[in-house]
Amino acid sequence: RGGGEEQCYSRLASSSFQVRSASYMRDGLKVPSPEAAQCLAVELFESTAAVADVAVRRGAPSHTLHRRAAAPLSSVFVVSLVLPAPAGVYQLVMYFGLAQ
Repeated sequence: RGGGEEQCYSRLASSSFQVRSASYMRDGLKVPSPEAAQCLAVELFESTAAVADVAVRRGAPSHTLHRRAAAPLSSVFVVSLVLPAPAGVYQLVMYFGLAQ
């Protein structure tokens, strides 16, 4: 986006993706994906080594996810990818909230 607005991606409706139904092995039927998880935060940072237990460290977004969620959360799913960098690693961390 231009004009000084924050740069971000639009959220996609999960129903726009077709997934295998419970009976897919019998009838080959695909159905719109149900609403499952909401991406609440993404971090990308550089470090000298991979950060273990990245979601519980001081300053991590995991401490404020309940304020970002549209509905109360039953759990949080964290994906952490560690990529080699010239002076250590890049760590990409994605936080997904599962509604109750």
